Amino acid sequence: ERDDLTRRVEGCLRENAQLRERNQELEGEMSKAARRGKREEVSFEQEVRTWAGICVSEKLPKNGDFLLAYRDASGAPLEPRLIVDNKDKASVGEGDIRKLIRDAKERRSPVGIIFAREESQLRQHDRERRWGQEDGVWILRTTRQWLPRDLEVLKPLFERMRTEGPNFFQRNSALAQEVCRT
Repeated sequence: ERDDLTRRVEGCLRENAQLRERNQELEGEMSKAARRGKREEVSFEQEVRTWAGICVSEKLPKNGDFLLAYRDASGAPLEPRLIVDNKDKASVGEGDIRKLIRDAKERRSPVGIIFAREESQLRQHDRERRWGQEDGVWILRTTRQWLPRDLEVLKPLFERMRTEGPNFFQRNSALAQEVCRT
């Protein structure tokens, strides 16, 4: 009976050691994935800080990655503030869009930007409909290469959002259709 208990205890200790080793391997893999995502966010933040007329917040603790805003002549951020969510994965999915909408609502931001590193990470649907409204939030689907031009093109719309409110498109359906088509 004592030999049987000794064998069982040794088996449990062996299994415990294997589980610890496996846990350390998994922690290492998770750490690598987190660093890769963080590296993308840091390089994005550094790049945006070099753009004239745009300010970017520090990394947000939750509800998105960053807030972007245009600056006025004194350098103060203007409304609307745009919530940005960086994605560096195989494909941006519908769940990512839903999360961005939720985050934008929690931050009371009328515009959310889903930002993929490369065009291939956007689904065909996202490439065909890069700007549109979903659940009361305007969504821009863009890439690292496209974002500076997108912000330049959309700047007049953001200025009108600031003066007339984020729902000014509902009052001017022809303009809304033209912007979405463009």
